[in-house]
Amino acid sequence: MVIAYIILVIEQVVALFPIKSPLDNSSFFNGIAHQVGNESLTLDQLEKGMLMMEYHDERTHFVLVCAAKRCPPLANYAYLTEVLESQLQER
Repeated sequence: MVIAYIILVIEQVVALFPIKSPLDNSSFFNGIAHQVGNESLTLDQLEKGMLMMEYHDERTHFVLVCAAKRCPPLANYAYLTEVLESQLQER
């Protein structure tokens, strides 16, 4: 599901180009539905209804998708299973 989310964000940014930020479009996260498996979901529904439920960890939001000014900077490295907890704590 994480990969689906990332691909859908990229696809939507390309479709709305030239857009400087997803936040410039009020329907970016909540108003545009995407076919994900057998469901039609907005990005917000995919993140909060599926990803957050799967990982049961609020850090999922800012680690995977948040790039807002109030969030920690996005990491410039891959998250690795063997050191994931320390990486999450760092973020």
